[in-house]
Order: sequence, then structure tokens, then C-alpha cells
Amino acid sequence: MNTRELSDKYAKSDDERLLIAKIYDLVRFADDRHTVCFSSFLTPYEQTLLKKVSEFKNYANINFDGGYADAERRIAVVMPLGFETEYKVPIIALTINYKGQRLSHRDILGSVLGLGIKRETIGDILDQNEPQIVFVAEKMADFLMQNAKKAGKAEISLLIASDDIEISSPNFKEISATVASLRIDSVISEGFSISRSKAVDAVKLKRVFLNYVEVSSPSKEVSEGDKISLRGLGKIRLAKVGGKSRKDRIFVTIERYV
Repeated sequence: MNTRELSDKYAKSDDERLLIAKIYDLVRFADDRHTVCFSSFLTPYEQTLLKKVSEFKNYANINFDGGYADAERRIAVVMPLGFETEYKVPIIALTINYKGQRLSHRDILGSVLGLGIKRETIGDILDQNEPQIVFVAEKMADFLMQNAKKAGKAEISLLIASDDIEISSPNFKEISATVASLRIDSVISEGFSISRSKAVDAVKLKRVFLNYVEVSSPSKEVSEGDKISLRGLGKIRLAKVGGKSRKDRIFVTIERYV
């Protein structure tokens, strides 16, 4: 196994080649030193890409952790095969304290990135939570607490979140429907309340992503638990696939994030 072979097999861009090379180095280091290694925060798409690199499984187990159960941005936890040890994931949750009008996701992210740090050191920002929370790489926590003083028009302070802080689950609207098949255009049509033809057009216009990977065919079949994003309209999850109706249609439950 080497990075060139893996990149030629799995990567479609220079960014993907760089990501595979970084994780390759972590996998080899973990295997050689018999230790646990951690990546920076990865986007959902990057996580999906790494899960496809089956060669990594010959040397290490790779899991993902974002600091809470429903995290989207997560770090890769690389552990050698057969190695068992306790470890602490290097992620810190910081609460955002301020007075005045509620801060937006953009306000918070802009404040943090305005300090000159890289996006890969920042995980999810829970702007709908109470209090609002930002997950950061452990090595950046002290710097942010000392230097992040303003977001939007508000004066802010960042503090390490207590262990018992509550994290709200994502808000969603539950939709019960029947579909002729589990084709992605059928599920999109029901989940986003658009016509089947518009769902097909969205796929052709490269606006549809299944588990954060671009979909090229409207006939692509989806499975229970899959997440589907439609650029401009949001995201849905196929929460449950049930039995069939008398007309041979499939009962489904779809969660549309709001």
C-alpha cells in the first residue's frame, strides 16, 4: 500500500489526494508505534471518502467522533488492529456567552476564523442550542478562550462547557408517506414536497447529495438511515422503511430538518 496507489484508486481531486495521504500517514504511524492517532476535523464528505479506502482496514480501525452523538464534522480516530486502550478524544466543547440578539452560525464561525485559525480545527457549531456551543480541537481551546471577544455586534466570552450540559437534537419535521420505489427521486419528491420531475431535474443539475456524495442518477436506490441533501432546500433522512400497502407502495418515514 502506498499513497499514490490509493490516490489513483479513490481520489478525484488534489484535495482528496492530500486527505488520503494525511490519513495514510496516521494509519502507518499508529501501526508502527502501536498508539492511537487523531486527525483534524473532517467534513461528512471526507469521512465518506475515507470509509471507502478499504486498504486502511488492513492496518487499523478508523472511527469518527465529533464530540456528541449527532455531530457532522468529526475527527478520525485511528487505532491499530488488536490494540485496546482507553483514550480521550481531543475535542473541547466551548459555550458562547453574550448578551443581546441571538448570534447566527455565520457570526460565530466568522469570529473564530477571523482569528486566523484553520477551519479544520473547528467542529460543529450548535447555534440553535441553549447555550450555543462550538466544538474545537483541544489544542485550540485556550487560544480561543483568550482571544475570541466579539461575534457579530456582540461582545462574547468562550468557556469550557460543563460535562452535564444538554445538547439539543436536530429539529425536524416527520413525514409519513408511501413511495412506488426507493429510488432517490421518489424519496426526494416526498421529503421536499416537490414534483417527481423537479426531483429528477435536481439530480441532473448536480444539486442532490446522498450521504454527502453527489448523486448522478435519479434511479439511485436509498436505504433506511440515508441522508439526502438538496442544495437550496435543505436535508432529509430516510428514517424508516416499512411494509407495503395494498397498492404495492412502500411505507416510509422521512425526517426533514428544519
